[in-house]
Amino acid sequence: MAWSRHGVPADRETMSHGPRLSAPHLLVVDADPTSRTEVAAMLVAQGARVTTAGGADEALRHVTSRRFDAAVVDHALPGVGGVVVVAQLRCVGNGRDLPAVVLHGLAPGAERERAAGRATRLPGVAFIGRPVTGAALASAVNRLTAAARLDD
Repeated sequence: MAWSRHGVPADRETMSHGPRLSAPHLLVVDADPTSRTEVAAMLVAQGARVTTAGGADEALRHVTSRRFDAAVVDHALPGVGGVVVVAQLRCVGNGRDLPAVVLHGLAPGAERERAAGRATRLPGVAFIGRPVTGAALASAVNRLTAAARLDD
């Protein structure tokens, strides 16, 4: 599903506090439809154009057919998990060096530390806890995409 500012319900427009996104086209990957819709709405309210995917296969199809400035991926995707999906997306032509935010809902502790270590071993990846705000997502995406532009 693709979202535009005009496709967001009016009450979602109030989510636009904080920094505007400098990356205009983002891919949101989350198996949970409610979470996927909420994250997409937050990003649209921050100025992004968003395409959503419900899992790895759909995300790979999107990246095969178009270019994205960054991805926001749920850590707890069924099957392989969000970090592996980011690595898979980067193996597809349009996904090469794709900056990514991996969202998690892990409690503090050893499991979260291990997951954060796996995620941040990949260059251009931020590991951010839920709940998350549109401003926090925009800041992370802006930081990652700015760093990617410097590396070009």
